[in-house]
Amino acid sequence: MTAIPLEHPAKHPLLATWRREKVIAVIRATTASEALAQVAQVRALGISCVEITLTFADAFAVIEQISPPFGCGTVLSVAQAQAALHHGAQFLVSPLTNPDLIRLGKQAGALVVSGAWTATEINLAHHSGADVIKLFPANVGGAAYLRNLRQIFPEVTFLPCGGVTVDTVEDFLGAGALAVGLGRELGRVTAQQADQWRRFSSLAR
Repeated sequence: MTAIPLEHPAKHPLLATWRREKVIAVIRATTASEALAQVAQVRALGISCVEITLTFADAFAVIEQISPPFGCGTVLSVAQAQAALHHGAQFLVSPLTNPDLIRLGKQAGALVVSGAWTATEINLAHHSGADVIKLFPANVGGAAYLRNLRQIFPEVTFLPCGGVTVDTVEDFLGAGALAVGLGRELGRVTAQQADQWRRFSSLAR
């Protein structure tokens, strides 16, 4: 399917929050109670935007219990996007480029983050109307790859996700990322490493 280039409307208001906070907390849990506990932890740090991944059965039950801003991640299909929007998601994050999914989100007024890796995928996602490109998995090319992409696509807004660590956040931001998505690393830090947790808290502020 060939995407029809869209005129990008005024920037979504959530982008200002992401630019200010620098971190989107990616909540990957196995139960609703675990996810809600993670949300409380990251919001105590001052990180308001949380992405609830659609990787566990009670994901929609979680977003019905938390306050905005929140969105859904690991959105793989138009049907999942429709369900997420129905439950109040303000942004959609997909690890892949799906022009139909992008269009649905934009028509609903949601911020749409489309996954891409190659120059061709990035171009397709951007010209299909995606607000942000999720550079995934970001740890494969690292900050150097993002820096190179920014030379080709200076008008594209990037959100590195996948393998980003507390130690590499500043590298990605320095390479031109709007913000970063922290998932597994965030869970490890909150659960096990108080010293890194304090460092992460400082960085988030």
